[in-house]
Amino acid sequence: MVRSKKYISILASILIVFVFAACENYLGGDTNQDPNRVFEDDIGLDALLPPVLVSTSEAHYNVAFTFSRYAQHISFTSDIAQEETQLTGAWTEIYLTTLNNLDVMEDKATEAGASHYLGIVKVMQAYNLSLATHAWENIPWSNAFEEGEFSPSYDTQEQIYSDIQTLLNDGIAELQKSPAGDGPGSDDIIYGGDISKWIKTAYALKARNAIHLTGKGAVSAANNALSALSNAYTGNADDFQVAYNTDKNLNPWHTSGYLAAQTGNPAPDHADQLIDMMNGTSYPEEDPRLPIIASNGGAAEYYGSESGNHGVNEDAPDNSSNTAFTD
Repeated sequence: MVRSKKYISILASILIVFVFAACENYLGGDTNQDPNRVFEDDIGLDALLPPVLVSTSEAHYNVAFTFSRYAQHISFTSDIAQEETQLTGAWTEIYLTTLNNLDVMEDKATEAGASHYLGIVKVMQAYNLSLATHAWENIPWSNAFEEGEFSPSYDTQEQIYSDIQTLLNDGIAELQKSPAGDGPGSDDIIYGGDISKWIKTAYALKARNAIHLTGKGAVSAANNALSALSNAYTGNADDFQVAYNTDKNLNPWHTSGYLAAQTGNPAPDHADQLIDMMNGTSYPEEDPRLPIIASNGGAAEYYGSESGNHGVNEDAPDNSSNTAFTD
């Protein structure tokens, strides 16, 4: 009886093996592979670059829009909460999306010898780190993307500034090399693959960070800034920005500034302090960019919203602001 059970067990096991083998042969070896899932190895550098540039633009908006309120460049026409989680969107864009994807791009570009892609990666890492450290001071970086590391240490802002300069120097060096294989082209939605403009951007960022260090007592910082500027932008055509040409509704400044004001709901407005700095009140010169960024319904004067005063401007004829974001 025991022997019979043993044979039955063996036969059952053999049968199961044959059944699974038959199913595998019938259905195919890729049955349990999701055809819609894209794996890291399947993604090229040209597919990774555009979302990195867009997410950086989104992060820049989030940081700028938040701190422009504290600098009294933007005001609101009614109460709006300012929470300690206000910059959550920027943190997500910088760390979860941009730096994470740049880490993948760095490995791919290094392996492929794609020096121009690698140079762009270095410049974008530097720029995103500058956004992050300006917002939060000490931030994760040196071991932030180590595999299995879920609690990375925070690097000091001093170390971050040093790393930014190193990244920019390395980026310039890579951009000046002759790449193996194709470099960026239409996937570069900022410069269309014009590497000379990426080099100018790297130098502009070096100058920007050097200017910041003048406030830290760095005597050589001003000279470093001037030296870097000599290799940076020479005109508006070099501007480092994502152009939302096909659908401006994707532009966060358009949706949060212009469109929000069309709804009748609480919306941002130009702060009175910013308007006075541009219309000749605070300084003797008028800024020609004022009518480009603000509309006033054809009035003779521009009156911004007094910060914290819900759209009021006591200098205006009707005691209310008349400015709005332009379309």
